[in-house]
Amino acid sequence: MPFEGLTDRVAIVTGAASGIGLATAGRLVKEGAKVALVDVDGAGVESAAAGIGSDSAIALSGDASDEQDVARYFGAVKERFGRVDLLHNNAGIGGQPVPLAETTMEDFDRLVRINFRGVFLNLREMLRTALDQGDGATIVNTASGTALHGVPGLGAYAGTKAAILSLTRNAAVEYAQNGIRVNAVVPGPVGTPLFEAFPDEFQAGAEQFNPQGRRGTPDEIAAVVAFLLSDESTYITGAAYNVDGGEGA
Repeated sequence: MPFEGLTDRVAIVTGAASGIGLATAGRLVKEGAKVALVDVDGAGVESAAAGIGSDSAIALSGDASDEQDVARYFGAVKERFGRVDLLHNNAGIGGQPVPLAETTMEDFDRLVRINFRGVFLNLREMLRTALDQGDGATIVNTASGTALHGVPGLGAYAGTKAAILSLTRNAAVEYAQNGIRVNAVVPGPVGTPLFEAFPDEFQAGAEQFNPQGRRGTPDEIAAVVAFLLSDESTYITGAAYNVDGGEGA
């Protein structure tokens, strides 16, 4: 059975050229939504949208961490579909595991810019859009299990993901009276290009640590995102859903 309340809703999914973002975009289209796939990889996101194979999926090139770009692609979606109802605030980067003492400021600043500034900018634009439209909105931010437990080599990355959880809670409380819901998904290891760029031994260790002994799939995360964006979850806001094979237990 499809989730209630997604048919004909208009969604933006950032970081949608691959991985969790692409899986979410595909799931939302199957649920009847109109979806704008956004990614800094213009060719990749065009291919991703074409692969979904629906007139309800469009591709937009854009840098989720650039203020002007965010305003531009939100504007393009409004021009195409008339409004924006849903946001999967998903764009992010990883990088190679590095001890904190060896983390360069260049790498740190890049993580903060894309993983936190980018989430903030898209959240803010969706909030402004929803307030202007006057009839609510639903937002899901992508965090990470690394925000909840220490992972050697991922300290700076984990810090940006922990910041997303705080931002999620604050936005949920501030705008609940406006009919705006804001939640987060907290994935464990998932078979995405970001995770698969880690060294083989790091990937193997992550799977060994996982209670289910495996990595998740993008579709497993997308199913929870779709639920949180739907009207099946109307009494849920400010929550962080672990989708991690039991790691957060």
